[in-house]
Amino acid sequence: MDDTDLNGQFQQMCKQAEYSLEKIQDAISNRSQSQTDVATTKGRRSEADDRTRADTSHANASGHWQELRDHWHAHLAKVRQDAEKKKAELDATHAAHYAEEAEGNAQEAIQFAVDAIGEAEHTVLYAVSARAEANALASDPASRA
Repeated sequence: MDDTDLNGQFQQMCKQAEYSLEKIQDAISNRSQSQTDVATTKGRRSEADDRTRADTSHANASGHWQELRDHWHAHLAKVRQDAEKKKAELDATHAAHYAEEAEGNAQEAIQFAVDAIGEAEHTVLYAVSARAEANALASDPASRA
């Protein structure tokens, strides 16, 4: 992984953190506003109104948290996917390296076999020549003396 990828991932993480901070500050601001609203309207609203406002605030806060969770889970899924992709690339690189090494070994074995065949050919020719010479000497009575 090069520095550009790391930098981009770090920037994305910072953006996510800033987004989360904005959401938290917004929620805190809404809570402060809700507390102010409660204090100013206390006694003027019915319990049903309070319950409705509380439910709305709860739904808003839950929505913000759910959105934050969704963004986080999407980010984690992307990081995992990127990691798996990188692992697959590394595995492919290692496999290619081992394949090249095996091909080199095969070429050496083939060359060894070719050299062995050449050596066998020379040895057979030498043996045939030696046998011909031996037969010639055996059939010529003058050469025995």
